[in-house]
Amino acid sequence: MKKDVCFHELSVPFPVTHNEDIDLLIQKYADTIKEANNQGFNKVRYEKGVEYIMLRDDYSLAQYLCENSTRQSVRVLLATQTKPYIPEDSPVEEAYVMNQYYIKFKDDEIHAEGFAAAALSESIAVGMENREWTEICYDVLEKRPESNVLRKINVYYAYNPDFFASQSFLKWANINLPPEIVDCRIPYMNKKIQLPQHHGKDVLFKLAKRLVREPYVKEIPNSIDRDSKQKNFISGINGNIIYITLVGEGGFGLAVSTTARNEREASYIATLIKNKFS
Repeated sequence: MKKDVCFHELSVPFPVTHNEDIDLLIQKYADTIKEANNQGFNKVRYEKGVEYIMLRDDYSLAQYLCENSTRQSVRVLLATQTKPYIPEDSPVEEAYVMNQYYIKFKDDEIHAEGFAAAALSESIAVGMENREWTEICYDVLEKRPESNVLRKINVYYAYNPDFFASQSFLKWANINLPPEIVDCRIPYMNKKIQLPQHHGKDVLFKLAKRLVREPYVKEIPNSIDRDSKQKNFISGINGNIIYITLVGEGGFGLAVSTTARNEREASYIATLIKNKFS
């Protein structure tokens, strides 16, 4: 089941006085949400809805979305919004209501409901770009009414799409967010296998015919050059292309085009290929 992300309600750099600044702010926020979707997250959770998020005294996020509904960035936000932070009957709803949650911010401890919801949901928080909130990880402190013991929960925070390429997020995602691999819609018998004439082609072609039967493989666009020093079956990853080497065939190998949409998915598919074919 896909995880939702939780909106950091304190991230809005209120007030945003110029319309051009609002456009840039919303575009960056939408780019962040779009990349969150690419990484396997589902919806963005708000506590009350976008009509309560004020960009300035007389202007809400809901108004902006309504006035600019044809923009692609706005469509992303409209398609991903949901509420509240914690769904009714969620197993963590009682903890969210009964316990107190604070976030360490500079030298203070402040309430931040979006971070609290993200902590309990074992997800991440997302927000708008704001010079006050520039860390990629914050400590959420949980205090239970029956105890004075504080529990510290690390919550990652995304305010621009570059966050999702960070090693910190990738490490977290490998544990908490198994990628959902997209299947290729091309029937395996129609997937291209393009191999030039060279030593070992027969062996490579047999492997290629097996590989294209995998739903995450799109085609075999080429073989790779002989490298007698290469000892690893997976010899490299470049975008959605995974390079494999047959050590016993003098280092010849294949370039495998996959359905991976990001580095994490490509790495996961590489592991699947290694486990099944090496």
